Amino acid sequence: MVNQDVMRWGILGTGWIAAQFARDLQRVPGAVLAGVASRSVDNAQQFAQTFPGCQAYGSYQDLANVSDIDVVYVATPHVRHYDDCLLALNAGKPVLCEKPFTLNRREAEEIFATAKANNLFCMEAMWMRFIPLMQEVRRLVQQGELGQVRFLTADFGYPVGFSAENRLFNRELGGGTLLDRGCYPLSLAVYLLGQPEQVAGFAHLGVTGVDEQCGLLLKYEDGAIAQLSATVQTYGTNQAIIAGTRGQLTIKAPFYYPERIEVQRFADTTQLAAPLKGGLPTDFKGRLKATLKTHPWYKRLRQYRPQSRQSITQIDGGNGYQYQAAEVGHCVRSGLLESPLMPWADTLQVLEMMDALRQSWQLSYPHDDRAHQAPTA
Repeated sequence: MVNQDVMRWGILGTGWIAAQFARDLQRVPGAVLAGVASRSVDNAQQFAQTFPGCQAYGSYQDLANVSDIDVVYVATPHVRHYDDCLLALNAGKPVLCEKPFTLNRREAEEIFATAKANNLFCMEAMWMRFIPLMQEVRRLVQQGELGQVRFLTADFGYPVGFSAENRLFNRELGGGTLLDRGCYPLSLAVYLLGQPEQVAGFAHLGVTGVDEQCGLLLKYEDGAIAQLSATVQTYGTNQAIIAGTRGQLTIKAPFYYPERIEVQRFADTTQLAAPLKGGLPTDFKGRLKATLKTHPWYKRLRQYRPQSRQSITQIDGGNGYQYQAAEVGHCVRSGLLESPLMPWADTLQVLEMMDALRQSWQLSYPHDDRAHQAPTA
């Protein structure tokens, strides 16, 4: 039975993102970090020392079996998500699992089926979606503030020094830009535009066999197009632009943890250039300019010129993980199995797109066919 006042968290994994999440958990009213587990008890103890009241466990199974832990956050490497989610769910614990949720859709389907069978909450930790400013972006899009969305662009790129052992380049660990970085713009497109009817993409595979950069195109039934990319070879703009028929919204870098958005609204068709008064200018340049202004194409272009610009800023001082933790607490206390902000269908849709893209690139992982195997602690 979940305490309605206190939500006791356990974390599987002691890496960088686990520490970021643990710090932000202190910003969530009623949330307590009760335990952390690692396959190395020394690592778990070192991690726990930073957070008073946190108990250290030398195996993931030990933490999952603890009765006074209400929910488990899976912060282990990509290739362990499948095993660790099933481990926690089969121990009766709701789960928040880092992105990418799994390596492929088949693994995610099995995890969600297990959650449903055990009547337990489960969610992908796509923290971007829970940032208040990102929810404002979605509100503006859904309420038609930009008109009909025609184009979305988003890219995620920072250079990473090559090392065959680095998880980003290691095929054994599910490396590559698509799963690690491309999942963000893909999730953004699904969040704002829904399910596309066509997906295509190209990738450059490096010496270790994983994609070191990729470019993706999504086409929607209404004609909208999303142009997305991810790279570890150079810097990207790391921002997103949503362009509609009435306005344009820019999510300033980094778009996956936005602190500022800008909204430009286009002029109405009734606010075009006024008719010329006093006749045509006498000089050639003036006459040419005046003549061009009377052309129908000029009037059409005028209506798409930005009429007003609005900037919205949100700086909370944290790392942004507190919002997804708060959502988990709300959903678990409400008896929900999935979050309306990050439903299972969206996780499955993004994984399905990534599966199809990897297949077109002939990029597979050694763990791709392991579904229906027993999880290991």
